Amino acid sequence: MSFGEANVGRSGEAARSRVDAGVLWAGGAATAVVAALVAAVGALICDSLLDVTLIPVWGHDVLTMSDRAALPIGAAVAALLATALLHLLLVAVPSPFRFFNWVLALVAIAFAVAPFGYDATTRAQVATAVVDFAVVISIGILLRAAGRRASRPQAVEPRP
Repeated sequence: MSFGEANVGRSGEAARSRVDAGVLWAGGAATAVVAALVAAVGALICDSLLDVTLIPVWGHDVLTMSDRAALPIGAAVAALLATALLHLLLVAVPSPFRFFNWVLALVAIAFAVAPFGYDATTRAQVATAVVDFAVVISIGILLRAAGRRASRPQAVEPRP
């Protein structure tokens, strides 16, 4: 098996998966936009409707405009990093989506638990955990779909 091909057959047949990097990264860019919007809308809902201030990214007591921008920008960067990870997994490991799901699940748990380590109100901790969790889940759902679209298994004739 050469670099860029993975054994994805379940019925005992040899199979290779080709990754269309353009499709994957276009999906990753679109996912970055959606993740940034999920973060921005989550922060807006918390601030405007629930009157809860999210825990600041940089540890200040008050969210500044740069802090408000940091959450959506961080979500977009996280989506692009997740795209890079998925691309690596698609070309290098068997069952790439299984590994990707595990990584995303652990990241989602870490992001949901992290706000409780800060000295903030319980409402702020819960709101921050929910928004962060929603961002990771949106990234996972969209990138799995992009990854499946970008990788198409091709049957390979067995070697004699």
